[in-house]
Amino acid sequence: MARTSQPSDPVALSDFGDDDTTRWAHIASRFRGPLSGFFATRVRNPSDVDDLVQDVFVQLIRRAEGGPIEHVEQYLFQVAANVLRDQGRRRQVRHADEHDAYDEDVHVLATEISPERVLLGEESVARVTEALAGLPQRTRDVFFLRALERCKFADIARMLGVSKSTVEKEMARALAQINHYLNPPA
Repeated sequence: MARTSQPSDPVALSDFGDDDTTRWAHIASRFRGPLSGFFATRVRNPSDVDDLVQDVFVQLIRRAEGGPIEHVEQYLFQVAANVLRDQGRRRQVRHADEHDAYDEDVHVLATEISPERVLLGEESVARVTEALAGLPQRTRDVFFLRALERCKFADIARMLGVSKSTVEKEMARALAQINHYLNPPA
């Protein structure tokens, strides 16, 4: 069944009120529900609906500053379709569907660290420091550049004037030394 406008139904932006405050209040009141329904049937995450509706109203306000809008309802739903399409593109580019949602109940932060945990951490740091102290300077440099500065092997090789293979071997040597100090043979 085709939808028709009643003669008294506002159509143009100017029909919704004489001043901006009244106009936007009437538009939000009239179209928030239908826009929410439009998005609710098209998005996977229901928490996105309010943000998408808000995006539509923001775009309407920006567009209204540029000139009159003759058919507000058609314009709003065209903007809604564009907002939905833009969100889909962003989700695709960011691989959003491959991510798990953050759940505060599952991802509880450790707010208290026990004295035992502090002691174990200090002992581990002391062992790593001892392990690194026993290595040649170039091996330590490779370890620090790779592990702490996150440099690529090729970049480290260029900085130190050695081959990439040498850097990889030095890094393996450093990791083996640290592993030996952290997990001594029984």
